[in-house]
Amino acid sequence: MITDFYSKHRDCQYHAQACDAFQKVLQQEESGDISAQLKTTAHAALQDNRYIFKAVLHAIEYLGRTNQGLRSHREDVGRLRLPDAPELRFCPTRFIDGLDSVFNFLELFDAAVEYFNDADQSVYNNIVNPVTIVALHVLQALLGAIRGLAVVLQGKAMDLIAASEEADRILRLLKAWRSDCEDAKFKEVFAAAEELHKKHHGDQPIPDKYRASASHRSQHRSNAQGASVSDTFKLNIWYPALDLIIIELSECFSKSAKVAMQMAKLLPAFCAGPDSAESTLAAAKAFEEYAAFLDMPAVCLAEFERWQAFCCDLPETERNDMTISQAIKRCNPSLWPNVCKLLTIFLTTPVTTCTAE
Repeated sequence: MITDFYSKHRDCQYHAQACDAFQKVLQQEESGDISAQLKTTAHAALQDNRYIFKAVLHAIEYLGRTNQGLRSHREDVGRLRLPDAPELRFCPTRFIDGLDSVFNFLELFDAAVEYFNDADQSVYNNIVNPVTIVALHVLQALLGAIRGLAVVLQGKAMDLIAASEEADRILRLLKAWRSDCEDAKFKEVFAAAEELHKKHHGDQPIPDKYRASASHRSQHRSNAQGASVSDTFKLNIWYPALDLIIIELSECFSKSAKVAMQMAKLLPAFCAGPDSAESTLAAAKAFEEYAAFLDMPAVCLAEFERWQAFCCDLPETERNDMTISQAIKRCNPSLWPNVCKLLTIFLTTPVTTCTAE
């Protein structure tokens, strides 16, 4: 019987018939009419297990509603006018996928509003809420600025030098946005958010009631009230998010972390290339940072110049393809003891694998 029940749990007609049958049995049992149709033992068994019958009834009703809901969902999705786009992923476990989810959601915003307006009114109200719309556009602007850096840092063979230089450029850009007295970037973001709001609110701007803070009693979030609606969103969403990213980038790419990243310029591909002068400067900073681990720091730069000369004599293809571990094997610790130690530190320090990310 149990097997038969599960084999039919997707049949909506079976659900309806089963629900009717169970409902009639329960009504008869509760009214006492069933005693004339069943023996005393059967009536007692039914009385003892009435809650089991009700549980099964609820389960059947739930399965029926679920199946009908899924069918309705498939029909609704088929009617959506989705834009042409590649396969979109919404994965919370990887930073890049989570970051792209913001862009993907904004791309499908109109379709999502159309669907949830019929399917789930509470979700619809949350989506078209002005706070949600403005926050999405703020995230789009800020995360868009750091996406390229995030892709580099999550690559299989990350370029630490390029990542460090890109982080500096991003920080300069974000700090320029923060120090801009006219807040031109925020005005651009808010204008796009308000345009989307008008699209789904009958061409009405964001109501003035959002100028006031959402809750004057809140102690765990910013509730500053601006002179206008845009000022309120700027004070409570734009500035906090912008400051957070600036702080995080500054900590992840601190002075010591940059020195460790710049040690990549000790590799033969950089030592003998057109960036040899920058390689020497990076080596000097590394020797200063890790002086406690080196022998006779005063001769380190002279030692590095000899290492550069050795790298220049290597074939170009071998020099450009040489990894850190291969460079350590070619670096004779008797000839270049300090360079060998720096390369070993560079190979083993976490900054080459996860700290930067």
